[in-house]
Amino acid sequence: MNLNLDDYFRTIFEEQLSLNEAEQQNDSTSVATMLLEKRQEEKRVDRDLNAQKEELEKQREGFRRREEDMIIEEEKLKAYVLSYDPFLKENYSKQTLALRKAEAEKAQIRLKAHTNKELQIELEALQAREMLLEARVKKASIIQRFLESAVKMSVKFESIGQLIAHCQSILSIREQLVNKQTAAEKERERIGLELRRRKNEQSVISLDCSIKLAQQQTRLDNIRAQAYRWKDIMKRIQSTAAKETILLGQIRVTILNLYYMISKGPVDVEDTFMQLEKIHNYFLVRTGSDKMKDHSIT
Repeated sequence: MNLNLDDYFRTIFEEQLSLNEAEQQNDSTSVATMLLEKRQEEKRVDRDLNAQKEELEKQREGFRRREEDMIIEEEKLKAYVLSYDPFLKENYSKQTLALRKAEAEKAQIRLKAHTNKELQIELEALQAREMLLEARVKKASIIQRFLESAVKMSVKFESIGQLIAHCQSILSIREQLVNKQTAAEKERERIGLELRRRKNEQSVISLDCSIKLAQQQTRLDNIRAQAYRWKDIMKRIQSTAAKETILLGQIRVTILNLYYMISKGPVDVEDTFMQLEKIHNYFLVRTGSDKMKDHSIT
C-alpha cells in the first residue's frame, strides 16, 4: 500500500503559508474586524488542527497496525516456508529413492535381456546339434541299406558254418546300427523338446521384460511429473514471500523519507515506530508554534 504522505503534508504547509499571507494582507482593515476575524480563524484553525490530529492519530495507528500485521504475516510466511522445507526434503528423498529403484529394476531388465541373448545363443547351438544328429541318423541308414545290399549280392559260402557266422556277424552289425539309430532318435527328440522349452522360456522372459519396462517407464514419468508439480508450488511460495517483503520495504522507505523531510538528526533506519513518533511530535510542535504566533499578533 503506497500512501501519498508527502503530498498530504505539503498541502498542510501550503495552507498554513496561505493563512500567514492572508493575515499580512488584512493589516489595513480595522482592529475590531481583524480581532473578530482572528477569533473566527482561530476557532476554525483549532477545529482543523484537532481534525488533523485525529487524522494523524488514525493514520499512525493504521501504520502501526499495518506494520504489525505485516510482521505477523512475514513470520507466518517464513514459518510456512520452513514447515514445507522438511516435507520437500522428504519428498525429494523419496523421489530419489524411487528413481534409484527404477534404475535398479532397469538394470535387472537389462540383465534378463542379456540372459535372453545367452539363451538364444544356446538355442542356436542346440539347433546345430540337432542338425548334426539328423545327419548321423541319415548316414547310419545309408550304411544299413548298403549292408543289406551286400548280403544280397554276396557269393555262396563253402560251408554252413561260414554262412551262419557271416549271418551272425551281419545281425550283430545290424543290431549295433539299430541301437545307434535308436539312440540318435532319442537324442534328437530330447534336443527337440529342450529346443521348444527354451523357445517358450525365451518368449515368456521377453514378454515379462517388456511389461516390466513399460511399468517402470510409467512410474518414472509419474515421479517426474510429481517433482515438477512440487517445484512449481515452491516457486509460487517464494514469489508470494518476495512480494510481501517488497511491500513492507516500500512502506518503511516512505516513512523514512518523510522523517528526513522534517528532521536532519540521526535515526535508526530500522526503527519505524520511532520515526512515526518523531513525525507526529513535529506536527504537534508546529501546530503549537502557529497558535502562539496567532495569539501574539492578536
